[in-house]
Amino acid sequence: MYEVVETSAPAGYEGNDKKLTLKGEVINNTKENLIHDVKAENNTDNATSTYIHDSDTFVNQKSEYIALKKIWDDNNDAAKIRPTSITIKATYKTTGDVKMYTLTKENNWTTFTDIKKDDKDNWKFTEDVPQGYQSKDPVWDGVNYVVTFTNVHDNPGRVDINVQKVWEDGSDADGIRVKAIKVTLYQNGEAYGKPIELNASNNWSDNTTFHNLDKYDKAGEEINYEIKEEVFDGLTGDAKTGYMDSYETNETTDADGTTTKNIIITNTHTPETTQKKVKKIWNDNGNKDGIRPKSVSVNLLADGKVEESFTLSSENNWQAKSKLLPVKVNGKKVNYTWEEVKEDLITGESEIGYKPTYDTDANDADLTLITNTHDRTQPKGKVTITKALDPGNLNMDVGDPSFTFTLSGTDVYGKKHSYEKQIKFTKGEVEKQMKDHPGDPIELSVTFDDLEYGTYTCNEGGMLKYFKLNSLTSDSSNATLDQDKGTVTFDIGPAGTTAKAQLEGTAKFINQMIQGSVKLIKKDSNGRVLKDVEFVIQSSDGAEVAKAKTDAAGEVTFDGLIPDTYTITETKTKEGKTLLKEPITITLPLTMSQAEVDKNNVDTSKAIKQGSNYYFYHLTYEVTNDSRLDLPKTGEWIDYLPLAGGMILILGGLFVYYRKKKGVIKEES
Repeated sequence: MYEVVETSAPAGYEGNDKKLTLKGEVINNTKENLIHDVKAENNTDNATSTYIHDSDTFVNQKSEYIALKKIWDDNNDAAKIRPTSITIKATYKTTGDVKMYTLTKENNWTTFTDIKKDDKDNWKFTEDVPQGYQSKDPVWDGVNYVVTFTNVHDNPGRVDINVQKVWEDGSDADGIRVKAIKVTLYQNGEAYGKPIELNASNNWSDNTTFHNLDKYDKAGEEINYEIKEEVFDGLTGDAKTGYMDSYETNETTDADGTTTKNIIITNTHTPETTQKKVKKIWNDNGNKDGIRPKSVSVNLLADGKVEESFTLSSENNWQAKSKLLPVKVNGKKVNYTWEEVKEDLITGESEIGYKPTYDTDANDADLTLITNTHDRTQPKGKVTITKALDPGNLNMDVGDPSFTFTLSGTDVYGKKHSYEKQIKFTKGEVEKQMKDHPGDPIELSVTFDDLEYGTYTCNEGGMLKYFKLNSLTSDSSNATLDQDKGTVTFDIGPAGTTAKAQLEGTAKFINQMIQGSVKLIKKDSNGRVLKDVEFVIQSSDGAEVAKAKTDAAGEVTFDGLIPDTYTITETKTKEGKTLLKEPITITLPLTMSQAEVDKNNVDTSKAIKQGSNYYFYHLTYEVTNDSRLDLPKTGEWIDYLPLAGGMILILGGLFVYYRKKKGVIKEES
């Protein structure tokens, strides 16, 4: 049921309390739009043709009391400063009695006083003018008995409109964006002023043209402003075939009543897209060599630049799919390609690692097949090491020289390897080579074969007490020599797999025996040095190595002595002096154990150490009627070893290089 009541009466009139009702439903609705007015449609008032309703006239009686009315001249409160209520004061002119009346929006800014119209001249009506308003003089309506107060706010408010064009078209990926568009301002549905152009030079925006516009028309009604884009080629309303536009408005109003409207026109075009796919295929005989990586990295390139990166593995079935990609950028078609990252075993060649090749799937132009091929056709590598000895600087009486060569390194797959081989020179082999090739170095070789491709370093060991490395040579382009360390490093692999790689490598270690010396200091029983005393030194086979006399300091030195046992005999002495009764027997090198070194506090800084023994190659003897061996010490002199006819005092030893068996006498002055 509906009710009709009067909510407010005209100023100066009393309200009517009458209520009308409307209820029921139309039983015979024969019209498309039934108007609920019996008289207008010439219908009879019955239940079959219209609703059951009341019909009456509302009559308002003029009041005998003065009414107060407020009029706001402020462009519908454009500045948003209108108060929620105002108070009008009535003051009785003779007595000063005051009556207060409140007007609000709820009472339609109108109210009756309790002052009758005939008593009007005895009262003065005033108001407190709201801040921001000016008040006109009150107006008396003697017909309707109404006092009207009008408040005026002069600021009508202005409108500033900023317009911006936004393109949602993938940065003009398809190249169909126009160079400029025009927009027009509409005022209450009618074009207002000239269109303006938006383009790249003004950043597709205008923040000045549509400013300082009237907010209200002459009747005080707010003006409706719109911005519309003019139709251009491509503005089809379909984002796939062209552009569709949309409008967004953000509005704010300042304290002074100025309204700013930011209007954004968005033109949307969905560029053509594609999606690229990749799949990894392995061509390695079912991973026969067991080197297939657990994953590989691939890049999707857009015109040569990385667009996306993926890791392919068994977890994703060695496949990947890109994001949606534009077919064109700036109107130019993009060239998409896949590239596998060269890392670890993805070497770009198929002998050591894998070589990728690229094909487009026959049934899917967006699917690239990357086939990784590993197929070893070359044999494994080998390294040959040759040991060479100088036959003119060799004494086989010390035993058969045996050398150990160690080849160690890491293959291209990261696995470490270490191999050892020995070369032993027997007396028979040495004699045979000296007979077959007189004067040539005596050489033996050993080969490390079946080497996995990789980098290997060779060094030698053994016979340190008798031999030193004289030089290291190689004719192989894949060899790197380190003379200081006595090592050679080979890069083993098929040619071209690395900068220096070769399947084979050779090197020669050239050794010679260490040479030592014996120094004699000849003194008489009073400790005075003796000059021109003659000594002869012989090797273990009885051959004379050298003969020499002491100098003014009583000294004589036999150097260039290779390892052997030597006999030194005093053959001539000064008149009135006695020769040594027994020869001096010396073995080079002099051998001392760790315990002996510790017990006698011997300086070993220049000795050769092998295992737990020390080897001294440079010896000094003081010779009187006795002889004693002097070696450098860290403490006092200590008797060490008796000789025939005398005692040896250890003073020290000196490490030198080996030379020929035949000695050379060096006289010291």
